[in-house]
Amino acid sequence: MANIWIGAGNFSCSLVSTTNITLSGLYTLDGVAILDGMLILASNQTDPVASGPYIAHVGAWDRISSLITGQQYFISQGATGTGTLYELRNPEPIVLGVTALEFGTASPGPPNGPASGDLTGVYPNPTVAKIRNVTVSATPPTSNQVLQYNSGTSSWTPTTLSSFTTDLEITGLTLWPTPVVGQVGYIASNNTLALAKADSLTTVAAIGAYAGIASSVLVGGKVSLLFDGGLTLAANDRVFLSDLVAGRVTNVQPSTTGHFIYELGRLLDSTGYNISSGTAQPCVWNPKTIVAL
Repeated sequence: MANIWIGAGNFSCSLVSTTNITLSGLYTLDGVAILDGMLILASNQTDPVASGPYIAHVGAWDRISSLITGQQYFISQGATGTGTLYELRNPEPIVLGVTALEFGTASPGPPNGPASGDLTGVYPNPTVAKIRNVTVSATPPTSNQVLQYNSGTSSWTPTTLSSFTTDLEITGLTLWPTPVVGQVGYIASNNTLALAKADSLTTVAAIGAYAGIASSVLVGGKVSLLFDGGLTLAANDRVFLSDLVAGRVTNVQPSTTGHFIYELGRLLDSTGYNISSGTAQPCVWNPKTIVAL
């Protein structure tokens, strides 16, 4: 057996023993087969003078002599030792072969064992399973997606955001019967919306568009608005409330006195418009004329 100086800093050991072990030969320790050259921390020998870090060999193990007070040893393997951190607790001076060495687990050390809370799996490589106790979808995200809460599945789900984002969503509302995506409503009573029509509104400017989310409307950013049929649409057309069908919009400004004539926004994309029945088309709210609900 030789005494080996490897530096006075902290270092990693493959395995740790917590009871007296044989300081020679290759055998199984803490469920792992010791290999020649492994660093082993004998932390609790019957004779504490013999405790300490060793380099394992077929014959007698070499003893590491570069010991200092507070030196730490991270344990990388073992059924029970993996991830633990030990330290040398003796005060200076430390004389190898004379000082009864005392080793103990350091605090704080790297976490080990089963993960809990929002994490699952086992340390040191747990997996994030929840965020604030809400399940994260197992579906892997793709480029430019973000996690968004999905009330239908009660989980965080990968979602692709449009290049235009919604400025504001108003929730907790009572909407008109059988809402259709793109319909526009106005405040009829406390937290209650009715379908908006240009010839029935004169001063009301607090309106929002139904986007398929129960009990809520959008009042900003990019929204889909349901257009009347029979129109000729083009990108950047001005958008107004329809005076023909309640809840719909048009690119023709109402001119009759007493109509709601304010511009709601601009048409972003006319692609796919159905001239026969009318369709919901992407638009951008005009923040100068629309008052938030």
